Amino acid sequence: MTWLRIEGRPSRQFYRSIDDVQCLAIGEARHELLLSAGTVRSDVDGETPNVTIVLRNDAGQCARLFATPPLGDPAQIVDASGVRFSGFVSSVELDTDCRVTIES
Repeated sequence: MTWLRIEGRPSRQFYRSIDDVQCLAIGEARHELLLSAGTVRSDVDGETPNVTIVLRNDAGQCARLFATPPLGDPAQIVDASGVRFSGFVSSVELDTDCRVTIES
């Protein structure tokens, strides 16, 4: 179980399957759109640590949710053991899927 939490107005959680719902915070918008959470990347040349999350956008769900992109909003990649990565949304790319990049 892994999910993405973006703290904004409203705070949103993106998860992969209905089995993940029991771990999500109550009182926040929930969306079953998570396809994958990438590997945390950091270059030896001092690149800012970052990770890209891929969300479903086949019916334009993310296009509606991110009409105003949450750039700069705090975000976390969370799993059952806790926070895997924490940072800020640095980019949102919309296509047939949605790629959200988070940098620390």
